[in-house]
Amino acid sequence: MVIIKLMGGLGNQMQQYALYRKFISMGKEAYLDTSWFAPDIQQNMKAPRSKEIDTFSGVSYKETDAAMVQAVKGGDSLKDKLMRKIRHSMIVEDRMYFHDLLDRDNVYLEGYWAAEK
Repeated sequence: MVIIKLMGGLGNQMQQYALYRKFISMGKEAYLDTSWFAPDIQQNMKAPRSKEIDTFSGVSYKETDAAMVQAVKGGDSLKDKLMRKIRHSMIVEDRMYFHDLLDRDNVYLEGYWAAEK
């Protein structure tokens, strides 16, 4: 399972959605985590954002829920970190190019990725 955290402005959301669509086209089970747009999170932001990806017609995606995120991401405790190691799940943040992420499974992706294409 691949979960991609949807966040940022429209341009970033478009990149995250494109990565989601790529995983789907590869036959992988993928979801978008849209929890970043919750009002209680956005009220503490210096520059609040809204989920704008839905502005486009034809955009469809499967959203994750808190239980699915917890299953892949886990927490920050030592036990959770060990479980991620055992299950080979990981949290990948903003350090890779788009194409470097495509071989990932059982991962929570949080960040902004570029593709030269």
